[in-house]
Amino acid sequence: MKKILIIFTLLMSIFLVSCTKDVGLPNLEGKNKTEIQSAFDKSDLIVSLNIIDYYDSTLNEGELGTFVKYGNDLTVGMEVSAGTIVDVYVNSRTISLPNLIGKTRAEATAIFESIGVTTQNITFRQNINVNVDPGTFINYEGKNAGQAVNPSEGITVFFDIRQKLPDLTGQNKNQITKTLNDMSLPQITFDYVVDNTKEADSFAGYGQGFAVGDGVDGNTVVPVTLYSNDNYDDYQIMFSKYVDGIGLNQAIEVFNFGETAIDLSNYYVAILSNGSSEVTDSIPLTGMLAANETFVIAQEEGAEVTSYADLITKDLLFDGNDTIQLRNKANNTYFDTIYDVGNISIILNDEIFVRRAETFTGDTIKPRRDFDLSEWAGFVPEYLEVLGSHPVVIPTHPPFELNNDIFPNFGMTKVKYQSINDGDTASFISLDPRDTASYSGDSRVRFVIVDTPEIGHDYYQAASSHTRGLLETAEEIYLQADRKSGLTENYGRKLGLIWVRHGEVWTLINVSLLYNGLAELGVAKTENYDKSPIFGNRYLYQWARDADLSAKANERGLYSGIYRP
Repeated sequence: MKKILIIFTLLMSIFLVSCTKDVGLPNLEGKNKTEIQSAFDKSDLIVSLNIIDYYDSTLNEGELGTFVKYGNDLTVGMEVSAGTIVDVYVNSRTISLPNLIGKTRAEATAIFESIGVTTQNITFRQNINVNVDPGTFINYEGKNAGQAVNPSEGITVFFDIRQKLPDLTGQNKNQITKTLNDMSLPQITFDYVVDNTKEADSFAGYGQGFAVGDGVDGNTVVPVTLYSNDNYDDYQIMFSKYVDGIGLNQAIEVFNFGETAIDLSNYYVAILSNGSSEVTDSIPLTGMLAANETFVIAQEEGAEVTSYADLITKDLLFDGNDTIQLRNKANNTYFDTIYDVGNISIILNDEIFVRRAETFTGDTIKPRRDFDLSEWAGFVPEYLEVLGSHPVVIPTHPPFELNNDIFPNFGMTKVKYQSINDGDTASFISLDPRDTASYSGDSRVRFVIVDTPEIGHDYYQAASSHTRGLLETAEEIYLQADRKSGLTENYGRKLGLIWVRHGEVWTLINVSLLYNGLAELGVAKTENYDKSPIFGNRYLYQWARDADLSAKANERGLYSGIYRP
């Protein structure tokens, strides 16, 4: 009896397998609905057949109701398993409105396109309905799902305008702002909760009862809570030098401004390339750094800069617009930065920048999470010997360096003072027999890089008196050409730098006017900035910028808030 049962069970299994074997889909080309149903009935297919109208307004009457395609990426001859739902589309001038509950506009558009209805036949409208999931289908206008319609008469569909608040875990403030702005949610408020174990400015949650997944629209003020740290006084290292030298001579220097040695293994350098809000490269630090000592990280392919390095790595690779941060390894908080997150400026490109000594003095010294260019002084990219010690004394005025070429050859001509027109224009006579050019009348000299006040404006007389006083009392005067500016302007006036000597002291009047707040800055790091004369390993624009910053910081002249004629 047991043998008979075993044989029967085996036969039934073979029978069931044969009944449920995969069978290829039939060719339905040219068949109408009745013929399609018949084709499936005659086949060995055990499937659920679903015939769907596919809109086509271009067909003749006799072509309506005929096969268009299989759905769900099925094709003729493809084998399908028993129980498979097979969608078959047939031509029609009407469609059955699909059920769009829970669907987004994008999903609904795809569903309509699958049945031949394009967005030209659909009007999408927005509304707010808290009874549906944010951003999903609300209803058809004047119609219901399953109703037969002619798409050529138009279909109006309402969708909820709200969007779901995303989970922003792991994002920083810049990333959060971009994410929400990209969702057309521009109204964002930030508050903070202190947690020194978390990365500062990273997402802690939503405030005021909002939560991930809640529906909001463009008029919603989205309250975001970020983590903050309150232990910045614990840090005693900061960036002290930035080197974007010739070729791959790149380096970053950190300085221990504290009174005790620190373990560098608690920190790392992060690089955020090309405006990124995320770390693209990181460099772990190692070793102990004594008080008032520096630590130089250099690019391994920098032939010259590696001789100054304490750490050589292939990962230190940046250009003039990359953000570089000093970070705490424990919580990933950056506590010092070169450029702000998202930066696209290239102001530091192809130069060496040294952090000013005053950044590391005073009672309130602490690392900066915001980049301040005024804390840095720029030098030419070859000046690598500045590495290895800090702080560095940076003079306020450029040193005089004699150029034996004459002014017309983009050098210097010794001249005699004649008169001034105003604070930035004067006439001279050449004292160099090699230079027979005129520097008076229509060829008088307009001082480059500065713009002093015009007659009738505040500080016009003060600027003019300053220039006159320096020229009238000078023991020597040199007119120097600036290759970037050229020798003459459109009006025929010469363009130059004016050096005066009083005893052992040389003064560049152009810079002196800026330093005393008697002129507005007329130079920047623009094209061919490196063609100007170099003084003390610094480009001309750097001296001018520093003088202007000093005048503003110390409220001199035009920046004093005090009126003078």
